[in-house]
Amino acid sequence: VNRSLTEQLPMELELRGFEGAWRVAEHIVLSGPDPKATNTEADPFHVVPHAGNGAAIEDGRLCAMLDALSWNVIRLEPVKA
Repeated sequence: VNRSLTEQLPMELELRGFEGAWRVAEHIVLSGPDPKATNTEADPFHVVPHAGNGAAIEDGRLCAMLDALSWNVIRLEPVKA
């Protein structure tokens, strides 16, 4: 989660304990400029998740820039040999 109203947040997670090679399988983002935005019966798709980009594994770390006012899911999967 990035709660900043204006700034992106660099995220870097060390993947200790994850044996073998991994890749980013999916990055889902829920974001928007209005923190009070909601879906309504008249506009049920006003706030919807979308695909994120730029999440990557670099030197054993998961790195991504999280948009302002965003909730993120980054799913990893093992690289099959």
